[in-house]
Amino acid sequence: SIGSETNGGVHNVLVDDLTMDGTTSGLRIKSNDTRGGRVDGIVYRDVCLRGIRSPIEITTHYEQPAQPGGLIPEYAGIRMERVRSTTPGRILLQGYDAAHPVVLDLRDVAIAAGSDVKQEHARVRGTFSAGADCTDRFRPFPEPVVRNPRPQLTAEQARAYDYRTVLQYVGPVGSERVDPWDPLADPLVTNAGLKADYTVDARAPADGTTRFATVQAAVSQAVTAGGKRRIVIGIAPGTYRELVYVPPGAPPVTLIGTGADPQAVRIGAALDASTTGETYRARHAAQFEHAAPAVRAMYDTLKDLPALQTTGSATVWVRADGFQARNLTIENAYNRDGAVSHAECKGDNCPDTTGGSRVHHQAVALRVDGADKAQFERVHLLGLQDTLFLGSQDGSATVRSFFHATHIEGDVDFIFGDTIAVFKDCDVHAIGGRTASYVAAPDTNRRAKYGFVFDGCRFTSDAPGPAGTQFYFARQWFHNERCTPYGFIPVDGYTCRLGDVDVYRAPDGTIRKRTLETVGKAVILRARIGPHFEKTTPWSEWNRNGTLAHRPAQYGSDDYWNNLAGTKFDPAGALGDGPRPVPADVYLGEYDNTIE
Repeated sequence: SIGSETNGGVHNVLVDDLTMDGTTSGLRIKSNDTRGGRVDGIVYRDVCLRGIRSPIEITTHYEQPAQPGGLIPEYAGIRMERVRSTTPGRILLQGYDAAHPVVLDLRDVAIAAGSDVKQEHARVRGTFSAGADCTDRFRPFPEPVVRNPRPQLTAEQARAYDYRTVLQYVGPVGSERVDPWDPLADPLVTNAGLKADYTVDARAPADGTTRFATVQAAVSQAVTAGGKRRIVIGIAPGTYRELVYVPPGAPPVTLIGTGADPQAVRIGAALDASTTGETYRARHAAQFEHAAPAVRAMYDTLKDLPALQTTGSATVWVRADGFQARNLTIENAYNRDGAVSHAECKGDNCPDTTGGSRVHHQAVALRVDGADKAQFERVHLLGLQDTLFLGSQDGSATVRSFFHATHIEGDVDFIFGDTIAVFKDCDVHAIGGRTASYVAAPDTNRRAKYGFVFDGCRFTSDAPGPAGTQFYFARQWFHNERCTPYGFIPVDGYTCRLGDVDVYRAPDGTIRKRTLETVGKAVILRARIGPHFEKTTPWSEWNRNGTLAHRPAQYGSDDYWNNLAGTKFDPAGALGDGPRPVPADVYLGEYDNTIE
């Protein structure tokens, strides 16, 4: 389009080898007598037009004001050569008046039958012919790439998620070493040959050597004893209201509930992320007074904090390799009775995509913290938000956990973290009551071979209830971000740049490469899915578009590359990641699942 600002003149323009399809206007020159100027030496050559409302529009009365002006535009020396308009449309050739006509030269110009042709004050050399055809000029539009919101693995891809294959990798992400591990071959699974070295019974006399009244006391004794031999601790039925901390360097410890089922032995506390160090000390200082120094050191990292945060809220906190538990329940009871009512959150303060969901403070039941080969057999893990936290020490190396025949329940992000974890034949239950519920929140590094793998599990949920809860498989934890390169942020002057820290001071923010790379990986295979889980889009974004925490669901490395390509976060450019993986890495996926 030329004009409507023609007052400075437009001269000597060539439009050559052009196709236009489905636009409102085609070849267009427009002005009026408030703009003036001379337009000349305009050549249109080898042009093909299709599906256009106004294929040719040359007018000096464009948006003509009611009060005429004194700047009359002049159009002269306009030529069209081999121009085709294949579908009917409006053809307008309109000079200003007899003294100021449009001067146009038509050479082999064809328009479709049925076109509405209007000529006024036009000096035209040549005529429009009929029978316009140039369909061979149009290349088909590329088919839009429609992402399947429920990406499915092939049988070949699914074979790579066999638990033994997944669990053989450990160590630096992207450079994991092979260390074969088959937890189903461990005696823990059958309970065969496991004889208790220590016993715990709150109702029996304790001697502080092999018999204890609390689980933590028995663990402390194992830490004091040291060595590399596995210590088996048998726990009598009962409710143990305490914290259990297993420090790094402890011998491998196995906790076994000796009751008839996992509910018979219950280890529980009720800390949440907002619990102060003062409250923490008041509740739990006594149990750590005579603890082993390494256990006491874990307590000391929390006791003076203004708030424990998510990481300090765990009922059971495991930092030692080879930890095992069987046939017992671990619970964070914080607000599971609904007694605490929290105010509604809005916008960037919200923990989920809804922008208005009721807040439940994070409250971890089990935290596996940098511990490798952690194994759980027939264990119940109970909580609300953030029930199970599986974390590496610093995100640069991964460790492994295995959950078998285990029941896990919560309401938001209740299985979260960055390690490799296999859940085999587990029951995963999502609790309602909030606007949205998410089972998992992985923040796996994109270079890690695996993240969370659910194989043969059953996913159930409460009914949506009065809150109309939407139940999702997962949302990928955008860990540590303070600004986002995704979507649109309605802040004047907003910027988000690559930097060495994650920080936002309105309107400017920076984000680390490492944060961008916490893509989150989760695969669900051969599962039975309850009827209330989202059937169309079960993988959710991390917070909604327009908030500082927004990131869309990324099903694989192609999404990661496509979302950032051409931006200041281009993986192949600014991030220095080289070519994208071929074939694409899987971040989220399903295989052979059924809906109940």
